[in-house]
Amino acid sequence: MTMHNDSHEFAAASTSAFASAPTSDPTSSPTSVARDTQGPAQFPASPLPFPLCRTIADVRAYDVVDSTNTLAAQLVASDDYAHDRITVVTAREQTAGRGRLDHTWTSVPDESFIASFIVRLPRSLVTDELTAGWVSMVPGFATVDALRTTVRELNLTWRTDAHGNSFEPSLKWPNDVVCQGLKLGGILTQWVGVGLDSAAVIFGIGLNLNIPADRLPTAQATSLQLVTSAADSAGQDSSSISASHARGVPHLTDCLAMHMVQQLQMQCESLIDAPRDTAARMQSRMNAECWTLGKPVQAHLVDGSTLNGTAVALQENASLAIRLPDGSMRTVTTGDVGVLPEDTHFVL
Repeated sequence: MTMHNDSHEFAAASTSAFASAPTSDPTSSPTSVARDTQGPAQFPASPLPFPLCRTIADVRAYDVVDSTNTLAAQLVASDDYAHDRITVVTAREQTAGRGRLDHTWTSVPDESFIASFIVRLPRSLVTDELTAGWVSMVPGFATVDALRTTVRELNLTWRTDAHGNSFEPSLKWPNDVVCQGLKLGGILTQWVGVGLDSAAVIFGIGLNLNIPADRLPTAQATSLQLVTSAADSAGQDSSSISASHARGVPHLTDCLAMHMVQQLQMQCESLIDAPRDTAARMQSRMNAECWTLGKPVQAHLVDGSTLNGTAVALQENASLAIRLPDGSMRTVTTGDVGVLPEDTHFVL
């Protein structure tokens, strides 16, 4: 998603809830055709877009929407989504997207990955103080893992910066996807249908894909085009992700969506089966991989205040521990946390 932010870029269920999707030809499903001919202007019904993702998920693909998260919430409200597998609401263009803390986002057709994933989970996972925060972290892990797998499958490689550091993606707390600190994408998690036994959770994910440097929204952003390259038989780099595959951006977004569904399903099943153990594993992974940790940060809290300090660790409930200049510790549960320059010195 070409990300335009209206604030500063600081950036009863069991595993059977994810039943196997039908294995019939995904381009000839009457049910899918009927669904994809409702709502805003859509892709042509034949051939259906996202053929790979359709083999494992319920896909609703549109040309233009105001917000995929808004549309996904409407589907949940009308109970028009799959209960036995993940529903994917995706669009080529989004005109009124929304990020965390009501930041606004827009996009340009065929330059972004824009999708909202509806996942049905046990109510206990989203109401338990320990696991609820890690449910919100699931789409970040899924996105990073899907990006790594897709880049490898499409014969792309991660570029390196002037110091030899790889642009392979990582997570900036709580849910930005960054490449050496540059924002590749953002994630918004919403609980929209919490019932007595289950809850519908929407994971909205947007990524900058095929956007040149001179059209990025801020100096703190990047795109997949800029952080990957494709080597031909002579070892020469290609400057465009579209050149990496004859089917171009549509195939790239299909691969990403499919791998995200696989990762979301796997990680949600793990949380359902062993919530405490899975939360502990997620905490260990974030403390090992999170871009934010060990760096000077400024936290913008929901009450409008700011907090300066050094990000230390992720707590057992997925909150962020920050060491203040006076040596005391503060825990941030919700807010935007921006990484400051390494040579930042705080004044007491």
